[in-house]
Amino acid sequence: MKYVLGYDLGTSYFKAAVVDESGKVFGLGRVKTPKKTHGTVVTITPAAFWNALKECTLMALNTAHVSSYEICGISYGSQANSFILLDESRQPLNDIVVWSTEFTDYIDPQMASYWENPKHLRITGQGYSGNGLALAKLLWLKKQYPDMWAKVRHFMTISDYFIYSLTGSVVTDAGTSSLLGCLDIQKGGFWKEGLFSLGLNPELFAAVLPTGEFCGSTISGVQEILGLDAGIPIFAGGLDHVVAAIGAGLGTVADVSESTGTVLACIAFQPGFSPQPAVSIGSTIQKGTFSYLSFHDPGAQVIEDYHTRYFPELSIDEMLALVQNSTPGSSGLVYFDTIKDLELGNHFIGGSGLETHGKGDYIRAITENIAYRIGKLSQAVSGGQEVRRIVATGGANRSVDLLQVKADMFFTEVISCKEKELGTFGAAMIAANGCRWFNTMESAQEAWVKIALRVQPDYQKYREYQSWIADRERG
Repeated sequence: MKYVLGYDLGTSYFKAAVVDESGKVFGLGRVKTPKKTHGTVVTITPAAFWNALKECTLMALNTAHVSSYEICGISYGSQANSFILLDESRQPLNDIVVWSTEFTDYIDPQMASYWENPKHLRITGQGYSGNGLALAKLLWLKKQYPDMWAKVRHFMTISDYFIYSLTGSVVTDAGTSSLLGCLDIQKGGFWKEGLFSLGLNPELFAAVLPTGEFCGSTISGVQEILGLDAGIPIFAGGLDHVVAAIGAGLGTVADVSESTGTVLACIAFQPGFSPQPAVSIGSTIQKGTFSYLSFHDPGAQVIEDYHTRYFPELSIDEMLALVQNSTPGSSGLVYFDTIKDLELGNHFIGGSGLETHGKGDYIRAITENIAYRIGKLSQAVSGGQEVRRIVATGGANRSVDLLQVKADMFFTEVISCKEKELGTFGAAMIAANGCRWFNTMESAQEAWVKIALRVQPDYQKYREYQSWIADRERG
């Protein structure tokens, strides 16, 4: 038998999946991401990084009863804007800085000028800015720690560090690097003029490879750090949202992929390059096609928070099923996630009095807000094209009732896949394509992607939601 290994270098969990030629997942490893939090600074030590990855690798192999020598290829999906700095000998100078880190809330004027440069959006396709991006953190480190910075010779994203440590190749994938906001998306290289304007040497950054490209093979010593044999080909992965969308069949079974998880996100693959605010454009595995990503924070955490506080006796799915006791519009009750208040109850507005609403109204109001946000994100990434089918990913989308609210609000078929760990599955699919098990990614998706559920919209409820949306947007 032949197998591939797909990794998900996620913010909450590291995962690994062993998948065979038919697309069957034989083994899955899942280990909590070993983050340490100090105030607003979130880091991972290199030792903890490799210990966690080795644990989930061995868990996947042992569950699958597969030996390392049976693995034909490896790829990954990765969190963005998490990075490590290395010296001339390629030794770490710091712990991995996780993307959620905030060194400061002060916007450096040099950084602000970079983002305001009209060329920035046109070249990088990055419609987002802020201190959460790695460039802002690099500039802060450069100014705050000049002695350390003098030793810096390499900047590596978390996935660059993964590739380098396994193969010895100093390369990056275009998908993960696109969210740095300094990659010339169309040319496939880093924007030198922009980096020079920040006082950053472009030589700090790795050579850029398209998603799916061969990065190199595992070298001796990988058995010790990851439990794998030498000689296994590794193929460039990409941003976790995009890799999960590939695993969900985006472009083949659906027009838009949406994720309802830590953040809300929508992705579409488009043939043209059309930068716009609040959208991040990246590369895909298909040449000449770009990924369009738009996201909204907060995501579906409110579901878990509400469940913990008010419905601990029910499962989350049972709680979400309470929407069946309410009707579109939640009897006038509206949930707003933009309200800055820690008290959940204060996020609800409207109706004839909050005390008069049933439990179903509260749950439906939460799901309606999520669906509304997903709808806006979907419009942003679809390029004005009609969205006929959406594939739903992310943990909260296991609820049929949540999917039904989305289908009714969009008047769009919403589907979910049989495979739920789509980050590792999409990475495995990229590796399988790299191993030439398939001629194209589309043929890989057609062979591997299985639809578990199709949720059809209700036209009457759609009409009611059109009025609801109009009322909400009028304020």
